[in-house]
Parts: sequence; structure tokens; C-alpha cells
Amino acid sequence: LVVASGEVVDEGERVTFQCYVPGKLNIQVNWHRQDGVPLSADTIVEGATLIIPRATLADTAAYICSVEDGYDGLTVDSAPAYLSVNPVEPTTEVVPVLDSSSKTVEEGDTVELHCTHTEQSLEVQWRREDDVELDFTRMSIENGILIIQNVHQSDAGKFVCFLEDWESGARTDYEPVNLLVNPSETTESPTTTVSSTPQTSPVEEAHHLVPVADVSSETVTQGDTIVLRCSLPDQEDDVLLAYWRREDGQLMSDEVVEQDGVLTITNAQPSDSGPYVCYTEDADTGERIESAPVYVTVIEATTSAPEPPVEPEPEWEPEPEPEPEPEPEPEPEQPEQCTLHKRH
Repeated sequence: LVVASGEVVDEGERVTFQCYVPGKLNIQVNWHRQDGVPLSADTIVEGATLIIPRATLADTAAYICSVEDGYDGLTVDSAPAYLSVNPVEPTTEVVPVLDSSSKTVEEGDTVELHCTHTEQSLEVQWRREDDVELDFTRMSIENGILIIQNVHQSDAGKFVCFLEDWESGARTDYEPVNLLVNPSETTESPTTTVSSTPQTSPVEEAHHLVPVADVSSETVTQGDTIVLRCSLPDQEDDVLLAYWRREDGQLMSDEVVEQDGVLTITNAQPSDSGPYVCYTEDADTGERIESAPVYVTVIEATTSAPEPPVEPEPEWEPEPEPEPEPEPEPEPEQPEQCTLHKRH
């Protein structure tokens, strides 16, 4: 009998031993351990082949195949095949470390949310728990740190750190970080500058054209039309180079028309609710300059059941006067009865 002399594998690996008799085909082969311990439950014997799908430390042993001699009925054993299984250190789950579960900042400040780990093959990313897209004109992710510049009130909410495996693409989310934003005293001012680039000095800012919205909030009922106007007080050109966008980064609906700084939303829907900002760009630096947000609220219209139609009342007509009954005809007079008396 011929069999492999031995195998050295790590835990979890597959092991295959092949036994054959030169010049003999389709013979009945049996496998057993030299120490008499039964084969493990997941061991597979297919013909003359012994298969251990996932080796464990308990599978370390000498394995022997045996065949029965057809002439005298004696059993012939092979030389032992030695299996050695090396232990493998269990892998520990890589859990990122968050610097805090909650942070409070002032509107307009810069905030950093930290999420670090030691596994280089995994990439740290951030997302909002409500799946609203991050505004990467003000946000960036560097080495697991989410940096938000010039924080807006609309940035308040929960941010989730997650790990993404480059090879498998598997994603693992971890506990969210709750970001709280305290409003600044100038939130309602229509001339507040919100820039996607680092803050400029007061001297530089004085030269910018700051867009001004005509209102700070607008509340309408579903189906109404909304008109938001934006102006540049210091602009000298005839053409108004001011534009509108949603501050939360969502795309505006198809019902929105924008022209010369005027934003018109026809047939407003609740999905149109949110903050809108008017912005322009510095012709010299290309820097975006934004107005204070205009908060739009669209109240869902309530539908009431239609009233049943009112049937018109029939026109009044006077009842006809009853015809006078005919007077009864007088009964004819009866002639007087005469009595004849016989004279004697």
C-alpha cells in the first residue's frame, strides 16, 4: 500500500490523504487512526481517499489505510501517514475608537470627529445616519477624522463611522456620534456669509459681494407657489450672478425654476421643505459666498370628503281652487191627492 508520508497544516485548512495499491483498481479501502481514536465526525472517506475539510488540533494523529487480501482474508495495513495541525491565533474584531459619543459646537465653528483603528487593510469612512449626503464643499475625511468647517445648523444629527474592506467591500457600522449645533446670534441676519473655503479676514471679507435673501423663512401649503428673491447690494453689473441651492445638499425638484436670482417653486410639496441658500462667486478668487439660509416649510394639505350634492327644491306652484259642487236640482212638486166621496 502506498500513502503520503505526512502533512503539516494550520487549523482550518483542508487535508487529503490518498491510498492506493499498485496494479489494483476499485478495491475496498478502510481508514483508521493508529491510536484507535475514531475519525472526527466531519471526516470524509471517498473510495481510497481520506478528506478532513477543516483540520483541528484534535485531528493531529497517524492515519493508516488498510485493505483485505482476497486470497487468505488477511488485512494489510499501510505505513502510517502523520498529520500535524498547527494552532492559529484567533483573530480579534477590529473595533474603531471614537473620541466621543456626542459633541456640541457653535454654529460657524470647525469640528472634528475622530475614528481610529490599527488595521491598515480597512478604510475608515463617515456617513450621516439619516443617509443625507455629506457636503464635501465644507467636509473632508482624513485618516478617519471627519472635519466639518463652518458648521451649519443643518449639520446637526448623528454621524456613523464605518469600516470598509478593500478586498470584499464589506461594510461594518459602529456607534453613531451625535453632533449638536448651537445657533449663533447672527443666524437670522440675511447678510451672514457662509463660505465653503477657510474663513477670510474682515479686511478681505469687506471686498466680497454678499448675497441677501428677501426673507429668512417661508411657510406655504402644499400645492402653492414659492418665490425666493436674492440680491447683491454692491453689484454694478446689469446681470445678476446669484444662484440658489439646497443647503442640505439635496437636489432641487423638477418644479423649481431659477432665473436672475429668483427661485420659483411651483406646486410646492413637503419634500421641498428645507434650508435654501443664495450664493455667488468672487470673480477674482472663485470663492463661493453664500447668504444666510432661508428655511422653507411646506405644510401637507388635508383633503376632506366631498359634500353630497344638494338637490334643488321644486318650485312652488299654487294649488288649483276646487271646482264648486253643482247645486242639487229641486225635487218636482207632487200633485195634491183628491179624495172622491160618493153622495147618497
